[in-house]
Amino acid sequence: MRIEIRYALIMGFIAFLWTLAEYIIGLHTVYIDLHPYLTNIFLPVPIYFTYKTIHEKKKEQGGIISYKTAFFSGFMMALIGAPLALMGHIIYVKLINPMFYSDMIAHGMSNIANHADKLSAEKELSDYFSLFSYSVQIVVGVILGGGFLSAIIALFMRTKNLLTVS
Repeated sequence: MRIEIRYALIMGFIAFLWTLAEYIIGLHTVYIDLHPYLTNIFLPVPIYFTYKTIHEKKKEQGGIISYKTAFFSGFMMALIGAPLALMGHIIYVKLINPMFYSDMIAHGMSNIANHADKLSAEKELSDYFSLFSYSVQIVVGVILGGGFLSAIIALFMRTKNLLTVS
């Protein structure tokens, strides 16, 4: 479990630094239009750390790992990482960029032309860009994404035939 905790902490810290970099660059303020595209540049990072977690677990076990153990190792990193990611986001929106949600809502509203649409859109945007909504998205996203990555990476990392390995 030490491996999973270590990589969850590293991953959480790097994700927080990425969020800060997005803010400093202006993806949460001036260049919000680019945010949905550029934020995905971060995607290889959780893939790498899930791989690294499972790889190190395999090394710890002498180079032999079952699919179940490999999956469990990666998934545990995600389960530990989910509350860390949430904590990082809360610190970000409460202390660093308290205008995050209101800026996102204002940006969404600026893209709506007709007045009748603005009334319903403002409610939808307010519901989506809220601490509760983002909290659910972060926790569920990290757990499901981590489970998916763990399932795929474990498939490639597992020892193929455990019965013939001595």
